[in-house]
Amino acid sequence: MDRYVKVDAPSPSLPADDDEVRVTTGGKIRDVVEYSLARLEDASQGRVTLAGVGKAITKVITVAEILKRRVAGLHQCTSLHTLEMDETFEPKEEGLNVVRRKRRVGAVTVTLCGDVSRIDAGAVGYQAPVPEDEVTPRKTRPKTKTNEPDAKTDDDDDDDEAKRRREGLGARKRPKRGKRYGRNLRGRDRRKHLETPPAPS
Repeated sequence: MDRYVKVDAPSPSLPADDDEVRVTTGGKIRDVVEYSLARLEDASQGRVTLAGVGKAITKVITVAEILKRRVAGLHQCTSLHTLEMDETFEPKEEGLNVVRRKRRVGAVTVTLCGDVSRIDAGAVGYQAPVPEDEVTPRKTRPKTKTNEPDAKTDDDDDDDEAKRRREGLGARKRPKRGKRYGRNLRGRDRRKHLETPPAPS
């Protein structure tokens, strides 16, 4: 296939859903988790479906496991799919024919919902919620009012801590150099210098 070049074609995708979140290989897991948590915490939504194709399958599973351990009582339903995509290769040299072939790629959808009535509990890929002792809720940092003149922010605390460390350590003294202090002496001269008591200053 060195004499052929692949023609760009749209990637296969699963049917779109209202509560679906597409996970790609280029997206960050942190961003997908934050967006999915916002949809789960929304009273009107309360459900999210993660979908990924090909290499994004592992990222879908990772995001689902994180969400189940951030929100208590999430029921999970996993479905596996197989999609077909058409690939076309055009020749770089004259006299060669265009090559077309079909390739199958795997896909997965993971649905998470706190209400078991909105999920198929009888499906093969159903999983019950994880134990509550394995759930660690997301911690939200309290907002500090910055419009007040005497308000102290988290950055100020960090600056104070760094200042205390600098004062505790003190300024590093630069080592003294010169023959008087024996810094540049080697071998016999250095031994002789160490044996000789220092001259009174």
